[in-house]
Amino acid sequence: MVEMLVGMEALEGVVLTVLERLRNGKIEDAIACFAEEFSFKDHGVDLEFKNKERLAEFFPKTRDCTQTLCCRLTQSS
Repeated sequence: MVEMLVGMEALEGVVLTVLERLRNGKIEDAIACFAEEFSFKDHGVDLEFKNKERLAEFFPKTRDCTQTLCCRLTQSS
């Protein structure tokens, strides 16, 4: 159980870093935070990304449209 809590805290830290970099327009820096194998789901537009290049195309297009952001962390096994 302790390992799971530490893992989620680390995950939350990464998410906060990514969000801060996106807020400041540093998209490439934000994408660099993702692991080689990842899954990014935008439930608002029903899209899922597992490729950094596609995610790099997606973030700038949504930056101006997004007024609020809701984030839910999930950890896959």
